[in-house]
Amino acid sequence: MHNLEARGLTDRQSARTNCAATDPGDPMNILRFAPIALLAVTACDEIAVADDPDALAELRGTRSCIRAVQAETGASGATANTSVPVVEVNQYIIDVPGQASWVCYTNDENQATELVKLRGPSLPAA
Repeated sequence: MHNLEARGLTDRQSARTNCAATDPGDPMNILRFAPIALLAVTACDEIAVADDPDALAELRGTRSCIRAVQAETGASGATANTSVPVVEVNQYIIDVPGQASWVCYTNDENQATELVKLRGPSLPAA
């Protein structure tokens, strides 16, 4: 148990410091702590936007949609397309390398509920 108050740190500041110390690009960290590093990077993303409920909802919705598209297509490497503006709430465009893009709709809990495969040429990559 650390005495954060004595050091002048809040729990959130301490977590941010720990996240900054985890360098996912360091090969030794990845080799030694791959599962832990992945969890740390995931946790750091949420900590970075914890003060912004809209950004946190977008992050969770995007992750849910990426997982849903990867499960549907069986492909890895799906990413959120940020080059095409989406003005609808709870709607994301997900790109799959070498395949069609998908539109994903989420519910109010940021869970993917519907996938629609886009036809025609692929959208510009993010």
